[in-house]
Amino acid sequence: MRKYFIVPVLLSVVFSSNAQIDQWKIDSTKIENLKKQLKDLTDTARINCLNDLAWAWFLSARPLKMKPDSAFPYAIKANEEAVRLNFKKGIAKSVINLAMYHKSLNGLARRTGNRQANAKEWEKYIREAIQIGEEIHDDVTLAYAYGDLGSLKQRLGASDDFVTNEVIKEWEKSIFYFKRAGDEEGVEEMTTWICMDCSEKGDYERGIDYCQQSLKLNLKETFRKKSKGYRDYLVQQSLINMANLYEVAGDYDQALAYLRQSRKFGIENNSSWIMQAELGELFTKIGQFDSAFYLLKDFTKKLPRNIYGKMWLGETYLAIKDYDNALKILNESIDSFRIKYNVQAGLMRALLDAGQAYAAKNNFKKAFVYANEGFELARQQNAKPYMIDGYKLLSKIYYQLGKNK
Repeated sequence: MRKYFIVPVLLSVVFSSNAQIDQWKIDSTKIENLKKQLKDLTDTARINCLNDLAWAWFLSARPLKMKPDSAFPYAIKANEEAVRLNFKKGIAKSVINLAMYHKSLNGLARRTGNRQANAKEWEKYIREAIQIGEEIHDDVTLAYAYGDLGSLKQRLGASDDFVTNEVIKEWEKSIFYFKRAGDEEGVEEMTTWICMDCSEKGDYERGIDYCQQSLKLNLKETFRKKSKGYRDYLVQQSLINMANLYEVAGDYDQALAYLRQSRKFGIENNSSWIMQAELGELFTKIGQFDSAFYLLKDFTKKLPRNIYGKMWLGETYLAIKDYDNALKILNESIDSFRIKYNVQAGLMRALLDAGQAYAAKNNFKKAFVYANEGFELARQQNAKPYMIDGYKLLSKIYYQLGKNK
């Protein structure tokens, strides 16, 4: 039950909805109101408004992929004026905004393979924010800065879609400061990400508390009214996270209940994320193949660029022992994960799936190539569930290769 939002290029094929358009209308109105207010403001009030404008542009960027250049003039102007007045809180907010600007540029550049773009500038402003936050004892600034430092370390790692313990430690610092500041919305978001990443690495003991915290906070109605589209997404993601934990524990009924709750929420809130692929994946695991094929074939037809849906369809063919169709789809998925998107978690899983299919066809030499690469990726990321799968598969392959000598 892979998260989609961590991988920016998949965003547009998962969560485009009328709710987001409505949110854009709200954000654009807020921006226009702030522009009007700015004309009559001076000194620290003006700086605060400039910072609010920059942040409003960033918040509005998601639905229509607004360029970060829209926010930059306000962020840099706020920084210049705050430095001139030695207004520390204004400086702190402005460097957080400037870090966000360079983070956004890095995200755009990564689509063309440039992973290092603007990373130095991004880190520079994060470090400035931490320094100022500590100086003025501003917990909110420190929370944002450490959260962003974790994201930076994630971006500079081997893959966007798996995180190291070092990244999680920075996010845990962020949660500490959000809690101390009484900012439950910040805690809500960070616990959702940590829950998701711990679960995917098989660190369930560490992840379960975060999963429970995030679900409890995400269901608070007051949060979703403030930024409805994104907050609705967090509700659904936290429900998926809980489903994932129960699925791993073998409690498929409870996993199915959480996915259905997320689906119901998506329909009621017009999010367009109705758990079609996630339910299809779970139905495959519990042996309801007709339901799985119905959902996944329809999903991949509607969203042919969604490589996770395609991989899950391949896994369904694998489960019914239709190895030729499984390999056709899985190899297409492997190419997409490897070449188009650099998504290591998906690549790892698809490689192990393909290794299993080749082994079932008694092509053990080819099975070894796929399984070994998948296992090595799992080992590098310390992804325990996939390491176990890899061990089992490689053991079987080694036995057959030795037997056939």
